[in-house]
Amino acid sequence: MRGGLFLLIFLFAAFMSGCSGNEPGPRVYFVRDGLAVELPGIETVTIRSGEKTVFKWQKGGGDEAAPLFSDKNLLIPIHWRPGESYDVEVRNKDARFTNRVMAPLKPSPMLIQRVKLENVIPFSIDQGTAPDTFVRFSGDNKYLAIGSFHGYLRVVEVRTGKVVYSRKIAEGMVKRIGWGEMDERRVLYVGEQSPDGYIYCLDAMTGREIWKYRLADDIETSRPERENDRYAIYKFPGVYQLKVLPGGDVVIVGTHGWDSEGKRLYRCLIYRFDGRTGRIKWRWPADRTLPYGLTWFDISDDGRKLLLLTSTWRPPEQTDSVYENGALYCLNGDTGAVLWEYKVPPLRPYYKRATAWQGVALSGDGRYAAIGLNDGRGMFFDTGRAVKVKGKRFLQNSPLWVKELGTPVLIGDIPVSSPVSYAEAGKEEVYFVLPGTSIPSGAVKGKVRKPAPHPAANQLYAVGFDGRLRWKWKSYGSMQGIYLSGDNRWLFTVNALAGMAGARRGGRTSPFGITLFDT
Repeated sequence: MRGGLFLLIFLFAAFMSGCSGNEPGPRVYFVRDGLAVELPGIETVTIRSGEKTVFKWQKGGGDEAAPLFSDKNLLIPIHWRPGESYDVEVRNKDARFTNRVMAPLKPSPMLIQRVKLENVIPFSIDQGTAPDTFVRFSGDNKYLAIGSFHGYLRVVEVRTGKVVYSRKIAEGMVKRIGWGEMDERRVLYVGEQSPDGYIYCLDAMTGREIWKYRLADDIETSRPERENDRYAIYKFPGVYQLKVLPGGDVVIVGTHGWDSEGKRLYRCLIYRFDGRTGRIKWRWPADRTLPYGLTWFDISDDGRKLLLLTSTWRPPEQTDSVYENGALYCLNGDTGAVLWEYKVPPLRPYYKRATAWQGVALSGDGRYAAIGLNDGRGMFFDTGRAVKVKGKRFLQNSPLWVKELGTPVLIGDIPVSSPVSYAEAGKEEVYFVLPGTSIPSGAVKGKVRKPAPHPAANQLYAVGFDGRLRWKWKSYGSMQGIYLSGDNRWLFTVNALAGMAGARRGGRTSPFGITLFDT
C-alpha cells in the first residue's frame, strides 16, 4: 500500500500515562504524533509545560490540527520527548479535571473507533480457518472502506464512526478495495472472490454501481468437489491484487485455481481497466489465459512497469508455449507487453519449481525489483539491465544478488525451511518477511511434524540495495503481510500467533496486532 495507511480503525501512536481507565475523569496518554485525551463530551483542553501554555483547544474553535473523534477522543499534535512532564486541564459540561503526565520511552496506539461486523461463527480457529477482511483508507484518511468475508462492503466516516452505508455485493467475499476519483467525486473499486469474480466501480458515498466486469467469463468458474469444504471460497475466481493508478486506471490480477477430477487447474490474467468506463485497455496474456498461478504483482508509482511471478505449488496440468512456469516477468504498464523475463532456477534437491505468495516488489520509480520465494530465497534486480539472448523470445535479466534467508536446514534428518512470503521495496532497501516454518514438499514421505522452527522463521529482514543486511527483527508470532507508507518512512507488519487456539486455551496473551517501524 503506497497510499494512505492503513489497517483497522486504529491511529498508531501511544502508551497510556497518567490516570488509569478505572479512575474518574479523562484518560491522558502519549501517542506518536502528540497527546491523546479521552473524555465523553470533551469541551476544552489546555496543556502546560511549567509556566508555559503549549496548546489550547476548544470544541468548535475550528482547530483542525487537533482532530476530535466521536466527541470523546482528542488527538493533540505536540512534540514530546521521553521524561518530559505536562499539566493537562480537561473540561466537559459537568466538571474540570487536571492531570500531570510524564512522557514514556515509547508511544502506543490510540483506538479511535470500533465497527461491528458480522458474526464469525461457525468459523472456528480450532478448525484452522478465520474469516478474511480487507480495509482501505481514502487518500485523505476521512473514510475507511471495509470488505468482509461474508461479501459486505461498508464505508465508515473516521471522525464520527458513522457507517455511511453497508451493502452486500457478493455471494462470496470482498477480496480487494481501492479508492479513486471521478468527476470530483469519490469512487471505490471492489474486487470479490465468488463464483462470478466481479470487479465493481461504485460511488463511494452511496454504493451505487457505475460499472462491473465478470472475471469468470474469462478465467472460468468452478464448483467445490466436496461438500462442507471450509476452503471452498478460495477455489473460486477472485481479484487477488488491485492497484489504482494516478490517472484513474485500475490494474488487477484475476486468479482462479481449483481441483477437478484429481487435477489442479489454473486460469489467471492481469487486466488494466479504464477506471471511468470499465473498458479493458489491455490484458496479459492478450490471447489466452495463463495456466499457472498468479497471486500478486507490484507496479511502479507511475504505472509504467509491472512485475509478476508465475508459479504453481503442484505440477501444472497445462503448460504454455510462450510463457513459463516459475518465471519472473516485467511488463510495460502502458501496453501489457513483456519487457523482460527471468526463469527462476528451482532450489534443488528440495524443490522442483520456484514459487511465491506475495513476495513481489518494485521500487516506487520502477528501477529496482525484489522477489521472495517459498524456498527461502530473496532476490534483487535492476529492471534496466535486461539483455538480448540468442534463442530467447524476450530480453533476459538476472539478479544482482541472492540471499539464502530461509533456505532448508536439516534438523535431525528432516529439512525445514522458512518461506519469504512477503516483500516490499523502499528507496534504499528491500524488506523480506519470513512468517513461519515449513517442510519442503516431497522432501520426506508421509506426514511429518516440524521438529523445530527454522532459525530465520518469524523474522523481518531489511537489506540494502547493495545486498548488505541493514537490520532485522524477530516477531513473537507469525507476520502476515508488510506495508510501506507512501513516503517510505513507516513500515507496518501484521502479527499473528501461530497455534492460536492452543495459546488461548493456555491463557497466554496473544501477540496479535500491528508493529510499526521507523525505517
